[in-house]
Amino acid sequence: MDASNIHLLISKIMEGLNKSNNDHKINLYTIHDCFATTPDNMNLINKTVKAVFIDLYFDVNFIENMHDSFVNQNSSYYDIKNEDVYENDILINKQYFYLDDEALEVKKKNKVKIYIPLKPLISNNEEVKRIFIEGIKKSLYFIN
Repeated sequence: MDASNIHLLISKIMEGLNKSNNDHKINLYTIHDCFATTPDNMNLINKTVKAVFIDLYFDVNFIENMHDSFVNQNSSYYDIKNEDVYENDILINKQYFYLDDEALEVKKKNKVKIYIPLKPLISNNEEVKRIFIEGIKKSLYFIN
């Protein structure tokens, strides 16, 4: 998600500069979810990071696509299986695969079952989404 945030951040910044026909140059330094720039650009970076974060975490299609991509990439190396498990008395279908000794680089006789994380639940309640999004937009310390 950090890498996606950076890619989308740069795209949004470039798109904004291209629309304004501005020759303005922006110095941007990133390490995972940390951002640095010159003081005159910090407000732009702050607003754009928030906008990208909202796009990433509240766009159901993006989450679905990212999850499907992760599963598809792994399925080219591993046999993905399904298993019904109970968590807090709720039946959940989880996907998993086995890592073998060679992949683990250990001397075990058993394979290790790796569960694929479930997609994050995004509320269908538009009011809940609105409250979170407004909170992100108004946050003073979202990035610093």
